[in-house]
Amino acid sequence: MRGNPSKRRRGALHPVVARSRWRRSYVPIRLEQLDARVLPAGGVNLDQWANVSNQWINGQANPGKAAYLEGDTVPYWVGFTGLTPGQTYGIRINLNYYQKNTNAGGFAALNTYNASINPIPNDSPPGSTSPPTADSTYAFSDPFTTDPHPTFFVQNADILSVTYETNVTPTSPAPGTDTDRFVDIVFQATTANPEIYYGLTLSLPGQNFPSVSPPIPGAAGFTGGSLQTSITGTPAAGTPIPTQPGGGWLSPSNSLQLQPGVVVQGSISGLKWNDLNGAAKGGRYGRVTPDPASRREGSGGRKSRGCIATAL
Repeated sequence: MRGNPSKRRRGALHPVVARSRWRRSYVPIRLEQLDARVLPAGGVNLDQWANVSNQWINGQANPGKAAYLEGDTVPYWVGFTGLTPGQTYGIRINLNYYQKNTNAGGFAALNTYNASINPIPNDSPPGSTSPPTADSTYAFSDPFTTDPHPTFFVQNADILSVTYETNVTPTSPAPGTDTDRFVDIVFQATTANPEIYYGLTLSLPGQNFPSVSPPIPGAAGFTGGSLQTSITGTPAAGTPIPTQPGGGWLSPSNSLQLQPGVVVQGSISGLKWNDLNGAAKGGRYGRVTPDPASRREGSGGRKSRGCIATAL
């Protein structure tokens, strides 16, 4: 029987090939590289700049992708989709500020995204290829007077206010637990897909919780689950936001991490020759240690021992 997958032959069932009038055909398609940065409708997406691999990435940065010094500013890009043009929105930036088990600082504060690295290409795709516009005119509130007043670079957005939470102040004592710092940003969207470029500065020794003695080490000491940031949550009760966002607070975004080894302490080294009397002297910027490999012929055929000055 045509189309029957089996038929009886001499009292037994034997399989046969079923035939169909339908034919299978294959259509070649081109698969573009899929990326986790595809923005969902109404979504918030966060990328960071990896300065070793020279690319915007949407996940963890390891030492093969990025290398930053304490005091450097790490560039970030946040993009939105599905917003209402003309409406105001808010985001709350969470930044790891202190790690208890290592007694290490993390991120210190916001900064201009290209404060340490310039130029940086646009995050495109998924962002626009057009040059972003500088925006430094907005209401600003920060308990630390030494923090920078950053210039944001934006696409289709107008920054209205930047408000730091007051859970951390210049006189705060070292806490007994891990601590995050929060920054609340309100902006107006001029199209459905605005973008904001900003930076986060990695703390130097003594920069986070500056009243604590001895000084808290810098961001190079941050270990474990990695130094991270994200956009999530809403301002704490009582936070004086100058312009309440009519479109609400947008969250959450993905979290971005800097793995241990990405942030390192800076050091200065150089070559210093002995005085003629053979006494090696260190400069005021560091300790001088002998370097046998730097022995050279001095004037008059005398051997001169070289030294390396290493910053402390």
